[in-house]
Amino acid sequence: TIKLDSDALKAKINEWMNKGLTYEVQRRFMLIRSFENKQEFEKIIKIIFYLANKLNSEGSYPAIVGYDGKDLVEKLSDYNETTSSKFYQNHGGKEGLRIFIKSVLNTAETPYHFESQFVNYVNSILIDDTMFPLKKEELEEISVTYLKKYSESATEFNINIFSLFWNTEQHNFQSNGGSYLTDKEFPSIAKEIICEFVKKHLDDLILYSIEIEPLHQKTFTVARSISSIFGGWDKFRALIFGEDETKWKYLNEFKGFYNLAQKNNFSNYVAFDFDIIPIASKMRSKK
Repeated sequence: TIKLDSDALKAKINEWMNKGLTYEVQRRFMLIRSFENKQEFEKIIKIIFYLANKLNSEGSYPAIVGYDGKDLVEKLSDYNETTSSKFYQNHGGKEGLRIFIKSVLNTAETPYHFESQFVNYVNSILIDDTMFPLKKEELEEISVTYLKKYSESATEFNINIFSLFWNTEQHNFQSNGGSYLTDKEFPSIAKEIICEFVKKHLDDLILYSIEIEPLHQKTFTVARSISSIFGGWDKFRALIFGEDETKWKYLNEFKGFYNLAQKNNFSNYVAFDFDIIPIASKMRSKK
């Protein structure tokens, strides 16, 4: 039992993290296996999300502290209605628990890092509806909402938009005897959102999409992730070649590079002299 109220507990977490005890704090929360009442249950869950969203020390990877998805799923699960019957008997039962979980996820703050990662994790393991209080359709809607909100509020291009897009990936399970086959796909609305966003930041997308050969950094291709994001090379080409060259500084040069990379099926790196696109900014610094 943790006797501190939420504000005091947050202050303690900040104090412990400043002392370099982040891992220990995570471990302590993972050791919690029972709760005295609904108030303590909700307090601990909210505090875990608070902890997970804390920024790591400067220069650390990953950017946020995060939290073990499997442990959090176990804390939130309602197998045999153990959680809802114990804590929400007079508060809506199973629906009361669902409302609480959705309220935590729906009040996430931009850039939605941990919540988006967590929803994606739950989706990736949710073989049937008994495993988690929220259904797959609800989780998909939440992850797409994160992407939509971020795309509408972001004033410049950055990698967060793609992280949120990747986290909308849906895992559809089909029984195959004693195992399951997994079909993965991105919601069509997520693809529409990302397309509309990059149309406003095409030069940034162009620079992002160029992949540099890792070892010598003298040859290039178009990152294969681009095909996944836009639903195939044909759709990406239609986007790029349908734009007005006078609106974008890098577009004309990129078209020439894209045609060359396409001739090599995007699988082989090709030599290309970039005059306009600042490819050197993507290369690792030379000492």
